Formats: sequence, structure tokens, C-alpha cells
Amino acid sequence: MEKTFILFLLLLVSNLKAQVWFDFGLNGSLSSGLYMGNSFFSDSRFNIVPKLNNAFALKIGVNTSNKHSAVIELGYGKRAYAIDQAFVPGQNDNSVFTQQINFSGFQGALLYRNTNEGSFIEVGPMFSMIQNQTYSDQVSNFYNNQTFLTSKVVRGVFGLGAYILGNERVTLVAGFRLLYDFSDLRAKDNIGETFPFQNYNESDLYKPLHALDFQLNLELNVSLGFLAKASCGKRSVVFEW
Repeated sequence: MEKTFILFLLLLVSNLKAQVWFDFGLNGSLSSGLYMGNSFFSDSRFNIVPKLNNAFALKIGVNTSNKHSAVIELGYGKRAYAIDQAFVPGQNDNSVFTQQINFSGFQGALLYRNTNEGSFIEVGPMFSMIQNQTYSDQVSNFYNNQTFLTSKVVRGVFGLGAYILGNERVTLVAGFRLLYDFSDLRAKDNIGETFPFQNYNESDLYKPLHALDFQLNLELNVSLGFLAKASCGKRSVVFEW
């Protein structure tokens, strides 16, 4: 986290002669993701079932030029993941059972955004606080009230996007992001460390759990650059009103 702030500080210092302006916006997203790990791709007993995730956030942009900006996002996200399980011990070998977990909580991101001719790339960390989690499993309801996930998650964000509609005051932005959990999603206890393979008595399966999400974003921005200088905050857009 400290290294990220230092990077943004250096960015600001290197552009001291530029006119700094702010923009504020609303960000909404839809995504789908999958667990990452060798067991999910090489073991035929498990099959990933895609689920729909969503999030929304307030966005603050600190712009040192039309090219460089720091983006702060504060919001709330909902995530869900599911797998099909086959050959579960004690169950019919001809049956497949679905297991799903849903969780949600507050999240914040600190991103560097580099804009060029109306398109941009962005990268940075996202921090999540998991507040609610629900679990369902067709094998058994024994674990339904258990807590499997940790309360704090660190993710990496890499995104691409473009300013598709607007003017120097208001812009509509569309983007695509990849989000990856750098930290282990599992709680640090005996129950958490077996997730999502607690129906199998195989310690080789109990490895750190991460997920990769593919996310589509829409962002509506209001730039305050025009209050300081007419040319500030005006970016290239695909369609201009």
C-alpha cells in the first residue's frame, strides 16, 4: 500500500507545472469469475459453474494532465462462485452435486490510469472487507452455517477502457477489467482451509484459494476541470454531444 502511494506521489510531483483537476463519478459493473488452481482444471471430478457478480462504486479522479490520473473507488461488491462435484465419498458415483458460495462487502481501489487519445489502461490494488457469506451444497447441509472465507481480501486490478460519449464536463466511460485475488480467500482455521473440498478427505486438495474475475464496467464522470481552466478535463471521446 505504501509503495502505491509513493508511486502516485511521484506522479504528482513530476507534473507540478500542470493544471490539476478532479472528476467524480459513479461506476457500475457486471462480471463472472472462476476459481484458480490446478485441481479445478486437471481433476475431472470438479467442474466450474459460472455465476454473475456485480458491484457499484463512487469514483474520485485526481488528474495531473490529460494523460496521467489517480483513481480512487469506494463501493460495494457481490461475488458468487460454484463448482460441480463428482465421485463424492459416500454418495452415488453417478450423481453430480453443485456447491455454491455467495459473499459481499465493502471494497476500495486505488488505481493509476494512463489515458491516450480517449482510451486508457489502469492498474492497482483493490481491498475488500467481506461482511456476508452464504453457502449451499447439494451433498449436505452440515456446513451451511459455517464461515469459510477470510474477512479481508487483496486483489489486483488491470483494466482497459475508453471515453465513449460526452463533452468536457460529462463523460460516459466503458471498460473491461481483470481482477485477481492475491490473498487466500479461505479463513485461517480448520474449516476454511478445507474449502471448497471439505466433502473430500484429501489433504492434497487443501491449497490456497484464489479467483479470477472478468468484469465489464460503465462509469459516468463529471469533470471539475472546466471550473479551473477551459482546456482542463477535456478528453477525446468516440461520440461528442
